[in-house]
Amino acid sequence: HECIGTLKSYDDGTIHNYPQRRVLAATHWAAANPEFFIDRERVCLTAQFAHWGLRHGDLFAVVTSNAHANFAIGKVPQQHGWKWGPYPQGTTNWLGIDQWEYMNLPKWIREHPTVELPYWLCHPAYGAYPAHTVGDFGFMPWPEMIHAMVSTKRAFAANWSSNGPGSVRPLYALVPRLRLRQSLPAFTNCSLDHSIGDGNHDDAQKGGGINLYQLWEPETIVDEASRWEITLELRKDCPVESLTTNLTPRRTQRFKAHAGDIFQWTNTSLADGKELQSGEAVADANGLVTIEHLTITSERNRVTIDGP
Repeated sequence: HECIGTLKSYDDGTIHNYPQRRVLAATHWAAANPEFFIDRERVCLTAQFAHWGLRHGDLFAVVTSNAHANFAIGKVPQQHGWKWGPYPQGTTNWLGIDQWEYMNLPKWIREHPTVELPYWLCHPAYGAYPAHTVGDFGFMPWPEMIHAMVSTKRAFAANWSSNGPGSVRPLYALVPRLRLRQSLPAFTNCSLDHSIGDGNHDDAQKGGGINLYQLWEPETIVDEASRWEITLELRKDCPVESLTTNLTPRRTQRFKAHAGDIFQWTNTSLADGKELQSGEAVADANGLVTIEHLTITSERNRVTIDGP
């Protein structure tokens, strides 16, 4: 709040996102400076609370952070509330929005299901389980954020049961290969997913993770007006030889659909060229095409979606 440290009240000023502006300004400056050799297609934002970068899908290709994305619940407001005004009725920010409302990122994600987000890698920023979620920061925001990503079919992977990246760590190899203006596969309902519960820590599976074992080949994605293709495979440390998952193309550049459009899809083994699966997928109300119960094996699979 701009009035902190003055004799003015909270109502005499507004709230500004000064730290975020510094990050954004530094990023744009560095990208525009040829001496830094910045590839604008491969800018990644990483920090404990870097999930605010998910609002900037036009700048960041990847964001890595923890999942404490709703500051209005859990213990964080007790630490930071004085910066924004009385909780829960804070003052408005630079956008004219109540700051506590603005800090509810899961709500924004649910309300904007067609806005394309960066690929998100989520894991505890520090501390051994369960201290990082139960003790200092509180567990409640984690389920809310992850449910918001799942329900809107976003591209992400999450782990909540390790000190640091843990089982998410191998997915960091994808980060430098992902480009800003490139399609992403969003996985949901994987047969190896754990449940993070609904806000009660006791309801969460303690070995927890979502979308940990599905890998893809960014370099060979086909993204055309009426055709989308991708090569999928499992991580080498996957505990099974095959799994099932739903797959939704996100951040598509040319492949577009309208609600009700019918698409044909196939899943082919690249080891022997055998067709493993095929079927129809109907675009939902948001124009998202989802293949359900897709099988991914330890051998590479090529998935093709043909337009209406």
